[in-house]
Amino acid sequence: MPIESAKIGRDSSIKHEKNLFTKYLQNGKGSKIDSDDHLDDSWILITYDVSDNNSRRNWIREKIKGMGGLWKNDSTYLIPSSVQTEEAILEWGKFNDVNLFVVGMKITTTEAIQTLTQAYIGKLLADLKEIRESVSKGWSTLKIIEENLDLKEEDLKEKYNVTFRGFHNIVSSVENRYEDLRKMINDYGNDNDEFETELLYSFIGKMKNRFEHVRELKGIGQ
Repeated sequence: MPIESAKIGRDSSIKHEKNLFTKYLQNGKGSKIDSDDHLDDSWILITYDVSDNNSRRNWIREKIKGMGGLWKNDSTYLIPSSVQTEEAILEWGKFNDVNLFVVGMKITTTEAIQTLTQAYIGKLLADLKEIRESVSKGWSTLKIIEENLDLKEEDLKEKYNVTFRGFHNIVSSVENRYEDLRKMINDYGNDNDEFETELLYSFIGKMKNRFEHVRELKGIGQ
């Protein structure tokens, strides 16, 4: 389900009452857009389709953000027409062999703020769900390892499809997302998001300690 269509189920106000929308507009050829009554309300919506090539998709995403693009969902961005023109965007896509679909829009600044704020909240909730699931998977993996101390790692893999490396990768992937998640919570989250995040990462720390104890018991790394 597209993120922006998810049921947010919370107050639409963000944690720290500040105009994040303006902050995100302060890019694209060094342009600075002020949040006053004269803010241009014409927007350019860009979508693109890059299948089965994550590195190229990430490259395109970063380039669009560099042009002033604001994330709307996985492959859709909004760019203020005061920063870029439709012609310039299409020319960029043609030059870089990127199939872009560009649409001019006419929405108010308030509508844009509400749309993008809800989109970012949706992404935050989706990220929290992914991390919650990863922590749960890590916990299940650790329990299997602890309950089968007599098995060698190759036997664990054969019998349960579990490895020490697999546990390490789960933990590392969650830890690597902490800073970005904290920034999203600071900008768009609430106290419940912050509380859940700290609980999850505290639990990750406890799992790491238990895993190190398992390694000691099995004489690994000594």
